[in-house]
Amino acid sequence: MAFEGLFNSLVVAGITVIGNLLLGLPAARVLSQKHFFGKGFVVITLLSPLFIPLTVSVMGLHEISIQIQFLNDFFSVALAHILITLPYFIAMLTYQYKLIGVKLQEAARSLGASPWQTFLWIELPQALPALLLVCLLVIIISLSQYLPTWIMSGGTLLTLPLIIFPFASSGNASIVSAYSIFFFIPVIIFVLIYFLLLSFQQKRNKGVVK
Repeated sequence: MAFEGLFNSLVVAGITVIGNLLLGLPAARVLSQKHFFGKGFVVITLLSPLFIPLTVSVMGLHEISIQIQFLNDFFSVALAHILITLPYFIAMLTYQYKLIGVKLQEAARSLGASPWQTFLWIELPQALPALLLVCLLVIIISLSQYLPTWIMSGGTLLTLPLIIFPFASSGNASIVSAYSIFFFIPVIIFVLIYFLLLSFQQKRNKGVVK
């Protein structure tokens, strides 16, 4: 059961990360580099899940997911996790994009680079450390969600929090400690992967400078 919960948690976390990348990366890029009418309203709307009570947001999302019947448990739960993590993703990445600025992108475009070439060769290498860090944060938040997972799946999708919570509420500390290992091991692995990728990126940047 623990391995099933770990597998389900990792699948949901993976879908959540992909959803954040698809939605949050363009949003952060636009909010940091573009000026348009109603930008403040858009920022407030995107960050509103931080201020609206979690139960209210998830219950509304659950009602929508019932109407969209083709969503299975994994995608329904991941949708709730995206709602929770997207504001953090956008806020952190927007700040990074503001630090990057637009001068290098404008120089690359003036030299004939396409938008995709500018993104891949100019923006992505500079945003990669913050991008890896925020993806790690999204994974950790997703792995720890109990209430949104329980509401969206009706308790049918067993993830680590759903397995651990009954033992924690009954005061069975020994079983909780044993199950917690399944939570900390993937987190530690993802942290190590983050530092390895960050180290590789720094060495690559030093090689480019030389």
